[in-house]
Amino acid sequence: MATQIVKAGGRIANIGVHGHPAILHIEKLWDKDVTITTQLLDGWSVDLLLKMIKSKKLNPRKLVSHIFSFNEFEKAYQIFSRASENRACKVAITKKDNF
Repeated sequence: MATQIVKAGGRIANIGVHGHPAILHIEKLWDKDVTITTQLLDGWSVDLLLKMIKSKKLNPRKLVSHIFSFNEFEKAYQIFSRASENRACKVAITKKDNF
């Protein structure tokens, strides 16, 4: 949908992992002068996200779809490795009983 609504000179940021092929019709964008970036995660965004959480501008609980104890680390990895199948947005691993 982003490729359909982006304005001329706009940006499309593709951040994350896809559970299935993501088709990009570049032939529909060539005359729009669009910038497309891709990324999984970097040190800069982690720092920014932690600051936003600390200042309460971002509530990470709203993004977490699955919560596991530290002892369930392998199960959490398996769930997130098939994120689309398991409807996993973000997986949290905690040593506490409550998140």
